[in-house]
Amino acid sequence: MIVGLAGCGASKGSTAAPSGARFSKAEVLQRGDAICVRRQRQGRRNKPPASLNNPSAGQLKRIGPFLQRAAAAGSNALAKLRALGPPKTDREGFDIAISTGQQFAADEAAAARAAMSGDLPAYNRALTNLNGSAVATQTATAGFGFKHCGQGR
Repeated sequence: MIVGLAGCGASKGSTAAPSGARFSKAEVLQRGDAICVRRQRQGRRNKPPASLNNPSAGQLKRIGPFLQRAAAAGSNALAKLRALGPPKTDREGFDIAISTGQQFAADEAAAARAAMSGDLPAYNRALTNLNGSAVATQTATAGFGFKHCGQGR
């Protein structure tokens, strides 16, 4: 399942680097993956009401709220990852992972809007885009070194 693939979860306490400080890459990976594990656990409780592929009109209306919840949780997790800030090394890899996650979040929100409106052609286009951004997010987050973020585990 692609939903919540880029999501990375709620966290207790602050995960951000102290003002002006930057974490090492190892610290960013450790803290980021912890955020993502929590998000994935939350995501398991948000089950789709129907198959996301080829839904009926009735199913599409029920898929919308599911996608809205997933998109909100994923955006929250992405904000927590972004708050970690780029590591002292490999800023480019971090920025790419975050930007692909942002595209995933935008595509997930577009799919939610289309589903909520009952627009099946728009939903199918959004789902195609979402599948593409899921692959890009998996590639970018794995390339940066995350084990859980963006990996859909």
